[in-house]
Amino acid sequence: MSKVFEMVYPELKSTYKLGNPKTKFAIWRSKIQFVLFDLGIDYVLTDPKPIEPKPDSSESDLTHYEKWIDDDFICRHVILGTMEDNHFHIFDQMYKTAKDLMEGITKMFKNTSLAHRLFLFKKYKDCKFDVDEGIEIMDHVLRMEVMVRDLEEAGMKVPEVMQVVVLIKSLPESWEKAVNRFMMMNDKDMNYGELVRVLRIEGEWRKWKSRDEEVEDADDDDEEEEEEEEELRRGHGGGKKKVFKSGRYNCGGDEHYASDWHN
Repeated sequence: MSKVFEMVYPELKSTYKLGNPKTKFAIWRSKIQFVLFDLGIDYVLTDPKPIEPKPDSSESDLTHYEKWIDDDFICRHVILGTMEDNHFHIFDQMYKTAKDLMEGITKMFKNTSLAHRLFLFKKYKDCKFDVDEGIEIMDHVLRMEVMVRDLEEAGMKVPEVMQVVVLIKSLPESWEKAVNRFMMMNDKDMNYGELVRVLRIEGEWRKWKSRDEEVEDADDDDEEEEEEEEELRRGHGGGKKKVFKSGRYNCGGDEHYASDWHN
């Protein structure tokens, strides 16, 4: 058994079961497809069921048929094992092959209604990059790309030009110079990948600048502390001693004779 399968499948059987309100269908489907691929049985979801062999069929045809039947059985039950109990019983009775099972699951859990699409699109176009959240620009870009994928999963294709426009509109005014650089370099071609490259470079430069300013502030604090310590030493006789006309010293405290002074 693959170690990768052992890492992913237990999650699908426990905390990320299909039917759980917190489970996202698109993520569940990606993970189950990966598990089935790792087991080498995902082909039964696309390859048609072989014709049942006849008595005069070749041995290779018989072997191929038996393997497909065995793999389909395993595939079907691997999928069923990742479903909540109430869904398990319904889908187990309704669909007898892994392919039919997956198609039935997709029809039920893949929400492609107009209301759902409008909800996802509003969420996407209203998304803003808030620097106070403490996230970096590439985290924001990734978040918006996930929203695009959700829209496409719901049956709404998001053109590249729209992705460029929405991403630019999501940025605060402090990123205007970076946007202007992109517009000057791509005045005709609204290339999404180029926009992401410009934002990534700008984000890295801002991160470096922020670290540099922190170092400068720390150096300034160190200099101030050294000056304060120097002043403190001078105030307690650590500096040069002044001699009074009477032959006495002033060390910042009471006056006394030079012969009484001990270094």
